[in-house]
Amino acid sequence: MSQSDILPIYQHKKELLSLIRENDVSVIVGETGSGKSTLLPAFLYEDGFVQDKKMIAVTQPRRIAAISLAEYVAKLLKTKVGNKVGYSVRFKTEVSKYTKVKYLTDGMLIRECVTTNGERSPFENYSVVIIDEAHERSIRTDFLLGLLKMELLNGSKLKVVIMSATFQSSSFEDFFSSISPQFQSNFGIKLKTGTYSVPGRQFPVQLNYLPEPELDYLEAVMITILTIHFSKPKGGDILVFLPGQEDIHHLYSNLTTISKQIEALFEQQGEISFYLGKQKFENIERIRLFVQCLYASMPSEQQSKVFDILPENYRKVILSTNIAETSVTLPNIVYVIDTGLEKLKFFQSNNNIDALIMKEISKASSIQRAGRAGRLKPGEVYRIYTKQAYSEFMTSQTPEILRTSLSETLLELIYVLNNYKTNIFQQGISNSSNNDHTLLIDQQQVSVKKILNFPFISYPTKDSILSTLKFLYRLEALNKSGNITELGIKLTMLPVPPFLGKLIYHSIEFGCTSEAITLVAMLSAECLLDYCNSSNNPKDKVYGSLQENHSDQVEPTKKKPRFTHNSSSRNDQSYKNYLRSIMTKFGDHVGLIETYNTWISLQKSSGKTNNIQGNIISSSNNYEQINFCNSIGISHNSLLRAKSIREQLIDVTTKIFNLKTINSCTMFTSLKHSHPEPFESELNQEQQKQQKQEQEQEQENKWIPFYKCLTKSFWQNVAKLDPSSNKQYLTEVNRQLVNIHPTSSVSHLKEKPKWIIFTDIIQTKKTYIRIISAINHLWLNDYCSRWFISTETDSKH
Repeated sequence: MSQSDILPIYQHKKELLSLIRENDVSVIVGETGSGKSTLLPAFLYEDGFVQDKKMIAVTQPRRIAAISLAEYVAKLLKTKVGNKVGYSVRFKTEVSKYTKVKYLTDGMLIRECVTTNGERSPFENYSVVIIDEAHERSIRTDFLLGLLKMELLNGSKLKVVIMSATFQSSSFEDFFSSISPQFQSNFGIKLKTGTYSVPGRQFPVQLNYLPEPELDYLEAVMITILTIHFSKPKGGDILVFLPGQEDIHHLYSNLTTISKQIEALFEQQGEISFYLGKQKFENIERIRLFVQCLYASMPSEQQSKVFDILPENYRKVILSTNIAETSVTLPNIVYVIDTGLEKLKFFQSNNNIDALIMKEISKASSIQRAGRAGRLKPGEVYRIYTKQAYSEFMTSQTPEILRTSLSETLLELIYVLNNYKTNIFQQGISNSSNNDHTLLIDQQQVSVKKILNFPFISYPTKDSILSTLKFLYRLEALNKSGNITELGIKLTMLPVPPFLGKLIYHSIEFGCTSEAITLVAMLSAECLLDYCNSSNNPKDKVYGSLQENHSDQVEPTKKKPRFTHNSSSRNDQSYKNYLRSIMTKFGDHVGLIETYNTWISLQKSSGKTNNIQGNIISSSNNYEQINFCNSIGISHNSLLRAKSIREQLIDVTTKIFNLKTINSCTMFTSLKHSHPEPFESELNQEQQKQQKQEQEQEQENKWIPFYKCLTKSFWQNVAKLDPSSNKQYLTEVNRQLVNIHPTSSVSHLKEKPKWIIFTDIIQTKKTYIRIISAINHLWLNDYCSRWFISTETDSKH
């Protein structure tokens, strides 16, 4: 423990262990950097809390935190990850029979509860469950808190530890101690709770506010970064909080460009002086600027690079979303720049729309962001807002369960409660906020008593529960009584949202499981295509550079060969043109699938042949693949993640549905082999034209089973062209006017298809639908007649 005994929590080891031994639920409040996420599990392990083959579970809201913390604690306990200390995140697990401390995302612990046989406790493998970052109030954290309360009220000897980085801890203690008098008198159970606070910040932090509001926050951030870089001594890194990826990409591009220009001036002149706004910088020290990015959808390998230690003559600038508030501890941060903004999803239950809204952060978040400075030396925080603006921030942000879709959570909850052996629901748990939900049973004519009595720390609204139950019923995951169906059980077993799981389920019927799993993997990895993408688009260049060229800044003399967006290779344009032709003819869904197929076909197989599952093992550092990704403006690392997800989905699907093989409705030729040069063919022009038409028709026919599967699975996302505008569409289920997102191929068709099916609906300035394909509306009659019948007889266009 010698490496970590300087952390504040080390001085409180005895008191913390005593607190946990004496209470059922222990609430530990510790500022960011106190060491609670790393040292407390180690304390418990060393103090014997892992007897009888049990483990200590430590949940995290984000995968990067689960992985990085497991790696750190493994070093602390002088073991390897996967041995005494392991982790489990979505699509990636490193545990063994020797694992005693397990870091996992809150979603993975819920998945363990879902897959547990109802005859035993879902927490049977654990002696202690630690809910870390509980103050974030993620939807899955709230779900876990309710399950843990049920477990303890059922008489379990499990120790529960709630760790929060804010001092609003009373809500957690109140939640676990609030039990109806009838329950206490009948069973004699009253949970014993206790709270302990650990100091965090070790050095003072200076707060700096803007004197006046700044309209262009990105420009203000840029100037602040450069001012710090050129005026402060080396030895301190900069952490910048930005609302979203688009701002991160934009700022990354500008900073790297300026950094290269400054380096060029140093090479030419040796010493440089210049003005930044009205401020003059003279004889500045040559410290190189190294820019890194951090956001949730980045692959884990890319995220982990923010922990790398750089040479002395570099200053690191980390451009991050709110992921860096509490989930990760970044070394050597001295300066924090806070825009005071974040992007949050708000689900509108009346029309099933996710609205992505940029809004001011809460005071709690502002304090957390400031807490990232001052860890190793006195820190400085630059708030890109005024002190008056800060005073108007909300105290804390709205819990996720009150603003996001509940479909996945409620389906898992219904399944878990169906198997849970407890008398709690007969006795009742006090939840003062759920009294207005009693009408749900009559309104829906379903048995929802267990849901209504489930101990949520913040109860979802009546409308959100109603709309979610309707959605799950239409998905055929629930029956009319609100009980989970066989299909619903299968959907809970698949590690994807229910509506994507249904696509995999129906793909078995239509013989297109390979295509369906590829699409789900691409969507899960957030591999999105932009039909407008062009190699001359600066934004595309930023994205490719951002993902593939981090190492080039540190060792410019050892650059690896690299394909860039402005490559003159003929393949660059042919990939782009052919992909556009695929998307124009077949739609966005097939475009995503064929992007993956092409990328896989370019992989160096080391003597291994590609199969329809794409399961080949080779070096990920394939420059032909990277060139392909850069040419179409998609991240190579995201495709690597899609490949990993796809392989695991194939494994899970074959087990759940007892499949011997994964069927495919197409053996669609990849783009790599789709463009013979004119001299390669001996056919005359007319014969070539006829052959091409026959091939295109054959290809289109091959995709029909997939389109039918898409229609049967996503029928709730069907829309019809609005004749009054001939541009907008009207959704069939919610009768909502929507716009085609400009990244979709459909937005660029001169003649819009009459009927379409989409995957995603979002609201920014307008309501948009994304990832779209045209369909034959008669398939709705054939496969979805239970829900609606169309009387039209025309085809899909």
